[in-house]
Amino acid sequence: MENVGWIGGGCAQPVVIKEALKALADGKPRLVRISPTAVPEDGILDYTMTCHVKAAKRGEALDPLAPSWKLHLALLHYYLRNYAAAEEEYRQLTRSNPDLPGPHLGLYDIYSRTGKEADAIKELQQGLALQGATELAAALPSKYASSGFPAAKEFATREQIRILTEASKHDYISPIALATNYAVLDEKDNAFEWLEKAYEERAPGLLDLDLDPDYDNLRNDKRFDDLKRRIKAFSPLL
Repeated sequence: MENVGWIGGGCAQPVVIKEALKALADGKPRLVRISPTAVPEDGILDYTMTCHVKAAKRGEALDPLAPSWKLHLALLHYYLRNYAAAEEEYRQLTRSNPDLPGPHLGLYDIYSRTGKEADAIKELQQGLALQGATELAAALPSKYASSGFPAAKEFATREQIRILTEASKHDYISPIALATNYAVLDEKDNAFEWLEKAYEERAPGLLDLDLDPDYDNLRNDKRFDDLKRRIKAFSPLL
């Protein structure tokens, strides 16, 4: 059995051994994919990998004060649509590390998807202020009050695109950052334009493509499946 790409630690080992033994016994090659979300596909044996959450929890247990572990664990829960668990991790971080913008922005993403619009605006405002986007943060409440949540969300997203585009004139900005914002706006052509740039760079963020809820608006577009197919050339576990 040929190994293409990377294989994880203890949680991947039993699967690899089992399928290797089968291949040795019947002489037939196998293509095995071990990923957080198994998706049936012809010719591929899919196994769901759950130890990524366990690993983050172990790291948190070893150093419970390190915010990076909680951020990692919260994001994993978010990707798996375990919104209540992600919310709890982010909420703990807002108490232990009140100056971090990430937890507030994570809560905004969760509340946007669970119908808690007023809470979403509050968290987005705090996250943007901590990032230094004070003018945008200050404008959000009035925009929400006058035009409602969808308009406020679109306003904030377009402003973030403008800020990122301006920043890209002087510093490196990952194409993923712009692609996700356009995907949230459901502007598919712009989203795929930036995803193609990310593909050209082999941007690591592409490995989240099939997990990140921000890309939900793109999943029914044939370009999404085509991009996933091409990405497998350098990451078969996508």
